[in-house]
Amino acid sequence: MSWQKKIMAFLPLGLLFIPLFLLIPLFQDINHLEFFIFPTGQQVADIDPVTDADVWKGNSTIDEYRVTGNQIKMVYTLRESEYEFPNVFLIFWLDNISEYCDLSSYQYLDLKLSEMPVNQRMNIFIKCFQQGISSPGRENAESLRHLEKSFVLSHLNTSYRFRIDEFETPEWWYTRYSGALPYVGRESLKMVKSIDMVMIHTSSNALVEEPRSIIFDEIKLSRSIKVESYIIIVFLVLFYGFSLPLYVLYLRKKSVKKLKPQHVDYVNHRDAEMNRIKQYIQANYHDSNISTKKMQDFLGIPSSRIFNLIKEKYDCSFKQLIHDIRIEESKRLILESDLRITEISYKVGFNDTSYFNKVFKKSVGLSPSEYRDKKSS
Repeated sequence: MSWQKKIMAFLPLGLLFIPLFLLIPLFQDINHLEFFIFPTGQQVADIDPVTDADVWKGNSTIDEYRVTGNQIKMVYTLRESEYEFPNVFLIFWLDNISEYCDLSSYQYLDLKLSEMPVNQRMNIFIKCFQQGISSPGRENAESLRHLEKSFVLSHLNTSYRFRIDEFETPEWWYTRYSGALPYVGRESLKMVKSIDMVMIHTSSNALVEEPRSIIFDEIKLSRSIKVESYIIIVFLVLFYGFSLPLYVLYLRKKSVKKLKPQHVDYVNHRDAEMNRIKQYIQANYHDSNISTKKMQDFLGIPSSRIFNLIKEKYDCSFKQLIHDIRIEESKRLILESDLRITEISYKVGFNDTSYFNKVFKKSVGLSPSEYRDKKSS
């Protein structure tokens, strides 16, 4: 078979595999649907517990702080001081791999707790670097753009989901940094430095100074599958829904060209010469001395024409065609009879059992004995 025909033989199958490259962006999208802050993700460098006493000269304390593989437990006491809003908080620094972390593709922040102080207000801050205003380094975290979400913990709810676009920059940040930039554009999550979980007392009610306990099970950002991924999925379903049946039909039509032994009904609508050649081969393939010369003498068709007709019809030589028919018949005898391999080789026209074994293995991929054992197991 020429190299052009070999290419054409594998072309339909190759075309079926080309759309599979679309699975690369699809898997990448699905693989990045979640970004874990805790249990600690790869981007998280440190988790720092901080109180107002550390930053604003308050009196609040963290009485117990413990991090296990899948939980953070913090016991704290909020205390009155000159500072207006007593608070304690956890800072999750996202500068392990690079200075900042790009979270712009995520839509939600998810929080799971297994223990919480009821009616405690919590503020979540996403802190982003703002060009022209923020300064690099953890020590300048106050200059980072603050995106805030405030809510009250309830014993009826242990899981919370917040849309990222619900986070807002507080007024105090605009007031403090409005002189640095006349207009501050829309928030960007492309350069996030940290995410802070703040336990804070902002109520007008008197502060009860008693220990409170909170346990974090999971903090993560998440998003939905992109529209582009849905398009890829629909395309692949439609493509393979139509192309696979067509490819099966193509293979069936191609297999019709393969000549079968005489015991199998065979219908061919070729001209009379090809039909006579076929009938002769089917009746005499087991003759070890079969040749185009003997066929010429019997059929009255020139040997060269016999060769050309076989080549045109079956795309193979006379010798290969005889081998194919003999191997097909030997496979049937191996499965349907208890004849020895040597007997089978002589019955189908091979004088040399070793040569039969060689031709059989080249065609089937197994030796005759291996083929019988595999089919019977």
